[in-house]
Amino acid sequence: MSSLWNNIIEFWDKKQGLTINTLSKEATHEELSLLESYIGHRFPETFKSVYKTHNGCDEYIIYPHPSRLLSTEEILNQWNYLNQIFSNDLDKESEFDEVNNSKEVKHVKWNKNWIPFTLCTRGRDCYCLDFDPARYGNKGQIIFFSIDLGDRKFVASSFKQWIGDMCSIINTN
Repeated sequence: MSSLWNNIIEFWDKKQGLTINTLSKEATHEELSLLESYIGHRFPETFKSVYKTHNGCDEYIIYPHPSRLLSTEEILNQWNYLNQIFSNDLDKESEFDEVNNSKEVKHVKWNKNWIPFTLCTRGRDCYCLDFDPARYGNKGQIIFFSIDLGDRKFVASSFKQWIGDMCSIINTN
């Protein structure tokens, strides 16, 4: 997994002059354990592997929706923020169902078991680990979530697949 992540970092280093200064140092075992404890879910090993390399990034290096990798502290803050703004709408059916036709993702406004780990350039969209998928989904799948556009889209069946897909996207550029 770390080799795939390093391919992404090398690509952006060549393309944008990404420097190690824009990448946070690695997350400690204690930071990851504390986050898992607070959120109530164990992260996939591939997710932890990336975070043990870089605990967030200031650059928008995630595609196709330009996003930056959140630090463990930012994950917790963003998750708390989303839980707060959707506190009255947890598990309510989404009015955006016509946008979300995915059979892998629950058709709700917000689910506290969606854990945001990126933030897009507009600051209102993120990729999330989904620990409460719909019937045809996989626990730990990756979804794309938009606060106001209504997107709740299935992206990849696992974090590992998502990283691999991102490597494929950047290798075609």
